[in-house]
Amino acid sequence: MKADDPLSSTAPPNNLHRFREEIGLSKAELARMAKLNEKTIARVERRKMRFRIETYRKIFNALNAGRRSEGFGELRYDEVFPPQS
Repeated sequence: MKADDPLSSTAPPNNLHRFREEIGLSKAELARMAKLNEKTIARVERRKMRFRIETYRKIFNALNAGRRSEGFGELRYDEVFPPQS
């Protein structure tokens, strides 16, 4: 990856965008459910910076709540936010 590539940051990789799109949630809807700013969701998806574990927890819980309401099964935390290797 190039140095100016936003995905070359030190933030851990994640699958948030894929799972959010799977259930048809917009960034704004997920942000409201997680009680966060929409820009925070975008930054987490783009891995622009690291966030507190509380922020990841809020997003994870909101994503699972959305999946339950749409009839999808629950996710594991490491499916959405895989551990760094």
